Amino acid sequence: MDDISFISLGEACDVKYQILNKFKEFNNIKETYFFDWIISDFKTVLDVLNQTFLESFKKENLNIDNSNNKYQNAVVKINNYSTFVSLHDVPKNYNNTHVDNFIDKYTRRYNRLIDLI
Repeated sequence: MDDISFISLGEACDVKYQILNKFKEFNNIKETYFFDWIISDFKTVLDVLNQTFLESFKKENLNIDNSNNKYQNAVVKINNYSTFVSLHDVPKNYNNTHVDNFIDKYTRRYNRLIDLI
């Protein structure tokens, strides 16, 4: 069973957490896919899969809020998607390198997901 892959399409990070927790015997679950650690709704899932996502995944389309004291990191949203929220990836005192790394990370995850599909 080394070739099995789990793709989380749930609305929050808990889906990936539960996959990791319940299926510990599978060693290859370490790969992270696009929706694993973000908050999304099914409309966003469909939009990401049906549109040319990477064309709209640019700095100017990101809304980064570092003012919310409820979260340890900045809250990142993508404009024009109903619910795409990252709470783990960009520090509150972010700079351009952090944002570039965020875009690179999710581009890799997106491509990994598309390749698997």
